[in-house]
Amino acid sequence: MEPQNIPINPQPQKPLPDGQEQQIKMLRQNIGSASALASPNQTVQASPTEPTLKIPAKPVFDADEPVFTPNTVAPQPSARVFQTAPAPATTAIIPPAPPVAAQTAAPSVDALIAQRKSKGKMKTIIFGVAGLVVIAAAAYFIVPLFKTAPVEPAPIAQQPAGSVTPVEPTQPAKTTPAIVSLFTVEPAARGFVAVNKPYTAAVINEALTKTKDLQGTRETMLMNFDTPQRALTFVEIIGALAPSIQEKTAQLFSGEVSSYTFSDAAGNWPGYVAKLKMEANATDIKDWFSSLEKTSEKKNFFVTDPGTLQTFKNGLINNTYPDRYAPGTTAGASFSYLILPEKKLVLIGTSFEGMKDALRLLQ
Repeated sequence: MEPQNIPINPQPQKPLPDGQEQQIKMLRQNIGSASALASPNQTVQASPTEPTLKIPAKPVFDADEPVFTPNTVAPQPSARVFQTAPAPATTAIIPPAPPVAAQTAAPSVDALIAQRKSKGKMKTIIFGVAGLVVIAAAAYFIVPLFKTAPVEPAPIAQQPAGSVTPVEPTQPAKTTPAIVSLFTVEPAARGFVAVNKPYTAAVINEALTKTKDLQGTRETMLMNFDTPQRALTFVEIIGALAPSIQEKTAQLFSGEVSSYTFSDAAGNWPGYVAKLKMEANATDIKDWFSSLEKTSEKKNFFVTDPGTLQTFKNGLINNTYPDRYAPGTTAGASFSYLILPEKKLVLIGTSFEGMKDALRLLQ
């Protein structure tokens, strides 16, 4: 037996799997059989690139004896194994593969957009047709419900030839003008009286005494007969009662006026509340009052004859308001006037009792 090459530092060998160990045993048996058939000095030729394996004349190991001990003997290179002639090859019949469908090209973006538009148009057409069907059905079943039966025209009465039916002219609706009053307290009564031109003292006094049985103060708005919506101004009233001072009146007074009549047991006593212009000064106002006292037309302010008017005196009404007055010889008659500077108002009256009540309505 030839000595075996044992490595100085044997490397630990990993155990082979069961399948590989079985293959090695079979290779050993084949090698043993080949050695028995060969001549004593015959060797098995290895591949030029592989080491040559020397086979001794006698086998030195059994087929069943392991070649090496794990972890002690280095693994030997495996020898080339003589292979027997391969079995005749059989031609495998491979069934033909199923035909592959031809690959179609992916649709372009324009084609997809065209398809969507076509679908959108188709939906629009479908919904449009459905809507028309619904509207037609509604028109057929619902519209007749709202139709009213035709009204037969009333028969026209035939009039004999030559006859004419008189038609009364329609009168315009009467409108009541709003009273612009300078009184702050409600008087006993209010009313409107239309005054015809020319404006005279008699026309004014007659309009103010339309109601004679009322006790207390009645405010009467004197309206223009030709223009019912326009009231007479204080300048126009003074022009009828005292034409001599009308020009000065137009310079000082704005035109607003509240005409009134105070009625008591002694008679009817007219009076006037007039608005001064904002620019009117004290000197011009005193001059106007002086002209009023001097005029000979003071009796035109009275409805009842005051008799003889005395000289003007200074007085005090309600112990508060200073006035100037000229008593008449007729009981209850007194021509007086005063000014309310804080309100820019001038009060003219023909009765002391009427002046007191007018001041109460101006509070």
